[in-house]
Amino acid sequence: MLLAIFHPYSPFKTHLTGTMGGADIAKDDPPIAQPPQEIKPTANLRLLTLALHEQPTVDSPLEGFCHPLWGQGWLSQGIRGVTHNGRMEYAYDYAAGIGTPVYAMRSGRVISIQDKYPDRGGGKEQIHRFNHVWLEHDGGYRSAYVHLQQGFRHRVNLKVGDQVKAGQIIGYSGNSGWSSGPHLHVEVHRAEEPFQFTQTVPFAIASSCSLGRQATELATKSPTVVDSP
Repeated sequence: MLLAIFHPYSPFKTHLTGTMGGADIAKDDPPIAQPPQEIKPTANLRLLTLALHEQPTVDSPLEGFCHPLWGQGWLSQGIRGVTHNGRMEYAYDYAAGIGTPVYAMRSGRVISIQDKYPDRGGGKEQIHRFNHVWLEHDGGYRSAYVHLQQGFRHRVNLKVGDQVKAGQIIGYSGNSGWSSGPHLHVEVHRAEEPFQFTQTVPFAIASSCSLGRQATELATKSPTVVDSP
């Protein structure tokens, strides 16, 4: 996913150069160069309990999502970036080192886990070869966490069908799939097709998350995993 920062409210470092790649389970959208647009982050943690409404727009995005890296990394591509178009129009990329803890943005149920691809990155031919966690939420929405580190599953002890809380560790940032550098791709889309990433919708991300704090303590106690060659 191409680095194209749009987020003037982000407290994290921003850049405008480099490429990161992309990911898709069902559809291979050609990249279309478009200027990114802004969605303001959620600041009030009370909003994390809000119900998800049916007509999200850029001006009225879904709210109630924790920061997936708890403020680590930096936003490297926002909505409508060079590779965030078509189905992935409203996705976010966060550049982060391999092994950075990844947190559930909202409570939900695990509907898919993939953990078999190495952290070697690669070109667009790797678009379907990424490690991920896929959650289903209330209101008919799902969130996806893509390019996770190989070997994350045994560290977080998750399986399909598990319920997770907002702020719970669900993986570690990696460099699997279509990626030229370690980063996390996150998106929210409608729960329409059983095994497809569908059209993304606008959503705002909080600067942190006060829920599931005890889960973050596990990050400092987990054994270090050596990066894949």
